[in-house]
Amino acid sequence: MNDKPNRSRKTPPTELEKLGDTGFKGALSFVNGGSILYDLLKLRKETMREAVRKKDEETLDAFFADLLDGNAAIDPAQADALIDDRDFHSILRACVADIEAEKGEAYSSLAKSIAVGAVPNNWKRHFILSLKDISLQELVSLRTAFVAKHFKLVPHGANSGSTVQESDFLKQGEPGSFQSIAIQNLTNRGFIHNGKLSTTGEDFIRACTSSVRLTPSAIGYKEWSGQNIAIISYELGDNHIAKLTERVGNALWHYQIKSSTVAITKSSQQQSSLFSTQGVLLLGTETRGLDEHAQALCDFASKVPLVVVQLSDQCPPLPPEIKVSKVIAYESDIQETIKNLTSSILDFRNAKINS
Repeated sequence: MNDKPNRSRKTPPTELEKLGDTGFKGALSFVNGGSILYDLLKLRKETMREAVRKKDEETLDAFFADLLDGNAAIDPAQADALIDDRDFHSILRACVADIEAEKGEAYSSLAKSIAVGAVPNNWKRHFILSLKDISLQELVSLRTAFVAKHFKLVPHGANSGSTVQESDFLKQGEPGSFQSIAIQNLTNRGFIHNGKLSTTGEDFIRACTSSVRLTPSAIGYKEWSGQNIAIISYELGDNHIAKLTERVGNALWHYQIKSSTVAITKSSQQQSSLFSTQGVLLLGTETRGLDEHAQALCDFASKVPLVVVQLSDQCPPLPPEIKVSKVIAYESDIQETIKNLTSSILDFRNAKINS
C-alpha cells in the first residue's frame, strides 16, 4: 500500500490569495452590479487561463514538430545534451513567451543549430535573446537581405537589368518610422553595419533559418540565369527600333536573362564582349552605321556568338568576315520574330548547360 500523499491534488489557495479575492470582490460591491461584474471577470479569468494554456501547448507542439523535421541531423548524444542544456530551456521559454507564433520555426532552427555546435558559445545567449526581442518583420528583412547578398536576384518588374541588392531591404526609412526603428534595433544588436549585413547578422540568420528558406524562391524572387545579351543596333535613333529593343528586353527578362542595348563600335566592342554571353544584331535596311563599324562588329562576333534578326525582307547582306551563329528570318508578325529569337537564345543556354 502506498501511503505517500497524492501530489497531483490541487494546491489550496493561500491566505494572501483569499485576501486578494475577497478584497477585489469587496471593492466591486461599491459598484452598481458589482457582484455580477465580479462573476463575469472571474469567468473571463478562467477562460483566459485556459486560452493561454492551450496557446502554450500549441506553441510547444509546433516547436517540437519543427525540431524533429528538416535536414539538420541530430545524433542521440546531441539530442540528450540538448534536452538537458540550459540554453535549450531558455529557447523553449522564449518561444512560449513570444507573442508572434510565426517565429516558432526560427526557434526550433536555432535549437538545432546550437545542438550541432553551429553557434559559438559566446553567441548563444545573444542569439536567443535577440530572436525573442526582434519582430517577425525584422527577421524577414534580415532573411531577404541574406538571400540578396548570396544570389543574383531579378528585380520585380521588367525594363531593368539591374540586380537586387541586400541594401534594398535594409534602408533606413523616414525618421520615426517603423523601418527606421527596426533598422536601428538590428544595428544595435550587431546584425547590420553601414546598411549591410554584418558577419554576425549572417551567422544569426543561418542559425535560426532552415536552408530551404534561404533561397530566391522562398522570398518570392528569381535568380538571373547568367546570360547577358547585347542587343545591337545602329539605328537607335529610330523610334520603332527603340520600342523593339524594349520588347526584346522584356521578353528575355521573363526568362531571367539580362540584356543591354548597344551600338558596337571600336571603343565599345572590347567591353561589350567581356560582359556579353551572346549578341543579337537587329538588322534593318539602314547600313550606314553598320558599314562604318563593321570591323568592330567583326571583332565582337569572333568572341561572342552573334544572332542576326532580319527586320525587313530587303535586309542587305552582312560582310562575310562577320561570324554569324544564326539568322532569324524576317516575319511580318514582330511578335513571332521575338518568339523565334527567344527560342534561339534559350537553345543556346541549354546547349551551354549540357555541354
